[in-house]
Amino acid sequence: MNKRVSVIIPAYNCEKFVAEAIESALRQDYAPVEVIVVDDGSTDGTKEEILKYKSSVNYIYQENQGLGGARSTGIEHAKGEYVAFLDADDILHDGFIGRQIAFLDKNPEIDIVYFDYMIIDSLGNDIKVLKSENVDNEKNNFLAYLLFRHPMQAHCFFRKKCFDVIRYPKHLRRSEDYWTHIQMARHFRFGYLEEVLYKYRRHENNMTNKMKEHEESEIATVRQMGTEEIRTIVNNSSFSDLDKKILLGKIFYKIRSYDEAAEVFTSIQSSNMWQIHFYMGNCSYIQGDYPDAIAHYKKALEINGARAETHNNLAAAYFKEQDIAKANHHTLTACRIKPDYMDARLNAEIFTTGLKMTFRELRDSLSYYNL
Repeated sequence: MNKRVSVIIPAYNCEKFVAEAIESALRQDYAPVEVIVVDDGSTDGTKEEILKYKSSVNYIYQENQGLGGARSTGIEHAKGEYVAFLDADDILHDGFIGRQIAFLDKNPEIDIVYFDYMIIDSLGNDIKVLKSENVDNEKNNFLAYLLFRHPMQAHCFFRKKCFDVIRYPKHLRRSEDYWTHIQMARHFRFGYLEEVLYKYRRHENNMTNKMKEHEESEIATVRQMGTEEIRTIVNNSSFSDLDKKILLGKIFYKIRSYDEAAEVFTSIQSSNMWQIHFYMGNCSYIQGDYPDAIAHYKKALEINGARAETHNNLAAAYFKEQDIAKANHHTLTACRIKPDYMDARLNAEIFTTGLKMTFRELRDSLSYYNL
């Protein structure tokens, strides 16, 4: 007999899209499914749209608490042994639940599944597949990597027992997913299912378009852990000593502890890895030492000349040094290497106003800043 799955849909002023979200949950090729829609204080016609499905969904209204609060409310009412979250402007693939249940049945040591998604526009047209990162799912290794970069491209699929330990924070209005996943990774194992199971809608009103606010909140989440806890988490991983130091340096760099990051990278720069010199160049660039940044970027390119982000950042450093010809050459090289690389494309288009450096190494699958 199939086990019940609870699909929780937090909804706030989503009258235009919420019906599509509900329908995608109701038509899953797996049963039984309960659909819980938490109306988080909507002031438009969201309630009326949801109530069209009142015989099929559990409708809950609350005063506005944000996504964390709405998800927590949904969890409190969930009766399923598994929990999935669906934003009210997104869509689930028809096999969303069945594929993940099969994955968990095959991998009983995994408690939380993450996967790939398709970006769609406001009309539901497919734009691009975004792949998550296949990180080592050993618990300590996953947690250590998570402090540097969030590998998931979409919401996760949980065994309900996970929420007996961790709940979404009600005090955060940004990066509540990131905070929750860090806490979950301390206790449970994540696993990657390499399939497109979720459609994420990009439009002018959704929260994830506010990239800067999310970035700042994510940085604050890690910074609040403190240097010693960060070091302990990285050292508890089973990565090699060199990989631990590279990861530690990247985490310090992420949270803008540039002196600490540079100290770590300097201690291992003889390892002759492009990433080390890329991040040392970034530390120098951010601190205004453009000649030193140029030297490190050039060293990184000697090791691996095919990294578009190194060419882009070298171009930005040359621009700061007013060497326009070299800046233009490396900007165009970055565009040739990775045509969908937004920083390089924008730099090529607005070259005379200054160039944008790329803060971290690129993912294999790049997102869009906006449509």
